[in-house]
Amino acid sequence: MRVLAKGASVLLRILAWACRILAILFAFACIALCFGPIGALTPIADLTFALQSLIPKALAGIFVWISPLGGSFRGDFAIASVALFLLDWALVRASTALR
Repeated sequence: MRVLAKGASVLLRILAWACRILAILFAFACIALCFGPIGALTPIADLTFALQSLIPKALAGIFVWISPLGGSFRGDFAIASVALFLLDWALVRASTALR
């Protein structure tokens, strides 16, 4: 039984890392898109399109505001980032509880 708990703990840690990396990518894209000329660069545009496909349809495109710097603040990316950071925290807590 101890081996099963250790395996589940490792799996939860891996899922937590995946959520953390995605949350950081969403936060980076949210900040980068606030700057108009930077948001138009091809790598950031590709990242934006990839991240946009991960957001649920009900959340996509809401809370988008024009920034004073010529870009746009993506509220849906910010919400997704916060949700993924909270999920990361919960998974780490669950993983620690299984040890």
